[in-house]
Amino acid sequence: MRGINNILVICILLIAPGVKAGEPLGWVTSGYSKYMVTPGIEACYLFRPQLGINLGISTYLQYPDHSCITNITHNAPFGFFNANLGFSGYFLKLDNHRAGLITGFRIYYGPDYRKLRYYDEGGYYIYYDASSLQIDYGLDLGIYYIYKKVSLLCKWDFARNRIRVGIGYRFNSD
Repeated sequence: MRGINNILVICILLIAPGVKAGEPLGWVTSGYSKYMVTPGIEACYLFRPQLGINLGISTYLQYPDHSCITNITHNAPFGFFNANLGFSGYFLKLDNHRAGLITGFRIYYGPDYRKLRYYDEGGYYIYYDASSLQIDYGLDLGIYYIYKKVSLLCKWDFARNRIRVGIGYRFNSD
């Protein structure tokens, strides 16, 4: 099912008649999940008139509660979390306002804390690291908005079912 989603979203982005390529943009991004914060950076670059390339990388900072986790396979508090490669393009350009889509492939190598069960006596959930030191991959899909030089980014990651947000800058002006 992941492959079908990837192909469908990329085709829609590339074939849509109103989509024009992105321009040089950069974002500082952040994601959050239970016991982790994932700061990162992303950038878009104009590759062809109808196609922009998007690259990103992030790391993780974890702070697990050892009394609520059954297994912790990533003992390091800091490390490589994910990278992404994708396509971008505008669907709206009006004076100082612009909006666009980003889609691409994301690969993970980092902890993925998920609920295991509810502990009745303590009144909390017990979590486990579902990654087991294995690589995970999937599609991400996002939208960005630009007002003059300031840009906001919001992406949904289908591999881990989490959101990433970012604030950034538009490098050229036209």
